[in-house]
Amino acid sequence: RIRAPAGHRLINFQISVDFNTSVLSSGAGALYSAGEFVGVTATLNDPPSAFQLVASDPSSERTGVVSVGTVSLRVVASGVTFVSGHITELITVDEQGVTHRVSNVPAVAGSG
Repeated sequence: RIRAPAGHRLINFQISVDFNTSVLSSGAGALYSAGEFVGVTATLNDPPSAFQLVASDPSSERTGVVSVGTVSLRVVASGVTFVSGHITELITVDEQGVTHRVSNVPAVAGSG
């Protein structure tokens, strides 16, 4: 999920998530299930220690908390792994039509 600021439409994002492949993998058995944001491209197993979600829809009307889909990873072994996310780009448009960008920052919510 991505939370668009109040009064903003989510129109574009590129996010990636990394983890330890001794515990999880985005290879065989991992899958992406679509959310409400249309046109998301999920890159799994490139590399097996990460996945990426990318989409752009300039006419999107999605506001608030937007489901961009769910990635189910394959469990390789029991254990603990740190999961970290990175926002490469997130673009919203406010009610006045002004574009706002967040680029190259860690994704804080859900990390750990």
